[in-house]
Order: sequence, then C-alpha cells, then structure tokens
Amino acid sequence: MAKRPDLSANQKRIVNRYYANKDAIVETRLGDVVSELYLAMAEGKQAPIKRLWNSARAALKQKGVPDAQIDRIVEEQDVKALAALASQVSR
Repeated sequence: MAKRPDLSANQKRIVNRYYANKDAIVETRLGDVVSELYLAMAEGKQAPIKRLWNSARAALKQKGVPDAQIDRIVEEQDVKALAALASQVSR
C-alpha cells in the first residue's frame, strides 16, 4: 500500500487487512455470484443475469484466469463450468 498520510492509523489497518484478505474476498464473491446465477437462471430472471456474468468475469480476472477461458464460459453462460472453475481457483 502506498503511503497515505491522509489516513488515520485505524484506517490504515483496515486497508491493510483488506489487501491481506483480498484473495478470500474475491473467492467469496465468486461463490456468491455462482449461487445468484443458478437462482436467477432457474427463476428466468433476465435482468440481473448480465450484471452477474460481468461480476463473474471481473472476479475471474482478479484470480488470474486466462481471458480465453473466461470469454468461453461467459459467452456460453455455462454456470456449471463457472462453478467448477470457481472451486478450482479457490484451492
């Protein structure tokens, strides 16, 4: 983290903890997106699906998944492949 004189000591600790746990945060968010996609697709709700796929794309990119693999899963909207990849990257 860059030196930030505008942050208090408590704020610096909060920011440091965020970056120390960023992988776990991304993994949790990816798991939540998979769950929400299953529910949205089962109920036939089209409105949140695009937003959820964009969130999945961003989370996978943060985990370092190759763009080609991300594009294939998102274009096919394959929730099972997304779930498998999410469990694979969280190991």
